[in-house]
Amino acid sequence: MCKLYVEELGKVPKSALDAAGTRIVVIGCGEWSVIKKYRDDSANYPYDIYAEPTRALHQKLGLLSNRYGAGPGEKRKSYAGKVLAVGLASLARWIRKGYDITKVGNLSQVGGDFVLGPGSKVTFAARMKNTQDHVEIDDLMKAAGVAYSTGVSQSGLTG
Repeated sequence: MCKLYVEELGKVPKSALDAAGTRIVVIGCGEWSVIKKYRDDSANYPYDIYAEPTRALHQKLGLLSNRYGAGPGEKRKSYAGKVLAVGLASLARWIRKGYDITKVGNLSQVGGDFVLGPGSKVTFAARMKNTQDHVEIDDLMKAAGVAYSTGVSQSGLTG
């Protein structure tokens, strides 16, 4: 699921980020060899991506491990699409492209979306509860002061 989200983040124009004086950074929990291959395979994501396989940063940020997706009655996020089809396609792609499955990181590690700065101040934090719980791109960009919209907002953030 994260690949879909990263690809959606990649659609945010650099000009919109520059105008807001901000940038997008993704941190994955797999080994660098896998993260680099993931980055190279994600032609639609032109921004920074880093590997943090120890998950120490994830723990410091209070990010959970939860293998499950949205529960019964929970609305699926717009980027999630068809979960089973995407999951199976991802696994097949990993095998076909030679990903070392043992180095992709903890598959139950969920992430979060943060806006940092100025300085070391955290101005926005959304910690995922499950594998399909990233904040909508529009809401994240609004929190970061970036003028960009996909037309999908869920949290009702206001400027």
